[in-house]
Amino acid sequence: MYSVLVLINPLTRNLFDISPGQGYVRRPWIVYTYLIFYAYCAISIVVTVLNKRKIDRNIYHILAAFPILAVLVILVQQRYPNVILSGSAATCALLIIYLHLQNKQISMDYLINVPNRKEFFNMLGLMIKKLPEKQFILVVVSLRDFHQVNNTCGQQKGDELLLCKINA
Repeated sequence: MYSVLVLINPLTRNLFDISPGQGYVRRPWIVYTYLIFYAYCAISIVVTVLNKRKIDRNIYHILAAFPILAVLVILVQQRYPNVILSGSAATCALLIIYLHLQNKQISMDYLINVPNRKEFFNMLGLMIKKLPEKQFILVVVSLRDFHQVNNTCGQQKGDELLLCKINA
């Protein structure tokens, strides 16, 4: 609904208008965009809270904080109508989520969801630095020439083998 209102605004000018003499002027239907946005924020909070156990902890915090931040931005925009912030808030929130997901993809193996070699060594270094007197055993499993499994059986079977989903 919000997208439709924004897309038809150049024709109707019911949301806002930008004129040379007056600058940015809010029109009567702008209140509907605020209501849609507040409803979106409320629904986002409810969906996030209901799915808390299914969502990564860091992403949960981002998803829980975004609607609150967005409401604050819209309140500022309502109070100071000459300041246009709603698009900025949404863009920043999406950028934060995107960067977090990209960071996770860089440090985790997408298939088996374990840290990659670089992340493993970072975690190991932190553990040794944090608990230098703690003893531990490190077991390394190396799958040399695993590409031959993929070449022989196919990539899907290779993925299934890594995930231990092979049916005998």
